[in-house]
Amino acid sequence: MKIDKCKCVFFSPTGTTKTVVNEIANAIGIKEKESIDFTKLAVRNQNQIPFENNELAIIGVPVYSDRIPRYRQAANFVQIFN
Repeated sequence: MKIDKCKCVFFSPTGTTKTVVNEIANAIGIKEKESIDFTKLAVRNQNQIPFENNELAIIGVPVYSDRIPRYRQAANFVQIFN
């Protein structure tokens, strides 16, 4: 399967996770990428994000004291099509 696009999905209150996710996408070399910042409540309240077969999803969240923030809402936010 050829990956043509990348969706960078992140929760990044300080911007560090956003930077890391975007650097990973740049290192992979995928030219077409879309950044989706679900730090903002308005974005999290939107419909799910659809992913296509030819897209790579890079999902990043920060780690605080060896734990990640609640992820259930974020996990429901992503919809993957086969």
